[in-house]
Amino acid sequence: MRFLDADEFNLVDGNGRPCKRDIVQFVELNHYIEDGVIKGDSLAEAVLNEVPEQLVGHMLENGILAGGKGGNVDLNKEKEEITQQN
Repeated sequence: MRFLDADEFNLVDGNGRPCKRDIVQFVELNHYIEDGVIKGDSLAEAVLNEVPEQLVGHMLENGILAGGKGGNVDLNKEKEEITQQN
């Protein structure tokens, strides 16, 4: 499954075109198990780690505006903040 996770290299499709993003987050389950039990929320956090950046990237590339109680959100600012957190 690691070959689908493009954290360390760029993915290409069957025609050799570079992929915009990967949709896989490889997480070694053994790192999150202690005495046969998953430790706290650490596994979920690791699995979902890339979702915000992936979602914002998709929205920016497709001109999708996020709306909320305050109206439209500046996605470029949001992406910058997410990138700084990682």
